Amino acid sequence: MPVEHGDRAEARRVRVIQTIPMTSELSRCESNSGTRYAFSSRYTMNGAVINEYVYRLVGLGSYAR
Repeated sequence: MPVEHGDRAEARRVRVIQTIPMTSELSRCESNSGTRYAFSSRYTMNGAVINEYVYRLVGLGSYAR
């Protein structure tokens, strides 16, 4: 998800088009040509992974390719 500061409409640069749970493998996004950006997130507790996600994103406005 984008980091938003100030006016939300101006700050939005990307849109999440899919959330893939239980993985941090960005290669999961390669099979879809609509993916322009991707990032992963991992949550840990006491050093153990308790949840992880990969997010598929598309750019908006000047960030669209």
